[in-house]
Amino acid sequence: MNNIHKSRRSRQTAGHASRREAILDAADENLSSEGMAGLALRRVASVAGYVPAALYAYFPTKQILTRALATRRLGALGRQMKAAGQNLTRKGNPEIVLRATAHAGLRALCEEPAFYLLLGSLLPTDTATSKADAVPAEEERSLTGRFIALLETLAQPLRDLGTKTRETEANRQAVTLGATILGLALMESAGRLDALGLKVESLCDEAVANAVRNLKSNSKG
Repeated sequence: MNNIHKSRRSRQTAGHASRREAILDAADENLSSEGMAGLALRRVASVAGYVPAALYAYFPTKQILTRALATRRLGALGRQMKAAGQNLTRKGNPEIVLRATAHAGLRALCEEPAFYLLLGSLLPTDTATSKADAVPAEEERSLTGRFIALLETLAQPLRDLGTKTRETEANRQAVTLGATILGLALMESAGRLDALGLKVESLCDEAVANAVRNLKSNSKG
């Protein structure tokens, strides 16, 4: 009997995860086509093929849905960046790996401007958050973990630049480079760099070179 109950629970867990992913697929589709307006729970439920009440069992509020979607998108972006550098890692030039990783992130962000709307929704507001709207701690930890994993794709090649590299300095430069990539992609998507006669790829290369130079300079002594 125990085995029967375990098998039933396993199927229920798998079914729950599958339905949750289907809802996130619909939300992702809506975000790309309609922006943040497409993340209204009733709109997502309609595209996913669920009645609103069924969707609320997985994502009680839009805020919780937004966090979950941001977590998933950040995870996908981190995997893209990691994959871009993995094939080059064996060649033993960390700076080339760093450049490839940075450009992969830049391209992915430029290709999906709606990502900025999603990230912008994560900013705190002045409005007091009610208990009903509070995002579960587990969801917040998962989101933070994706941010860390993404930045790690930049930090690792920086650490690989030399045995004397201080880990804290590599992490610091990774955060700075990540923020620069995000800003460059935003300006490129808005058409501001063209107006200034600047090329986003060249600026990204400069940002990578600055990160390497700052790392070596600040790690001395």
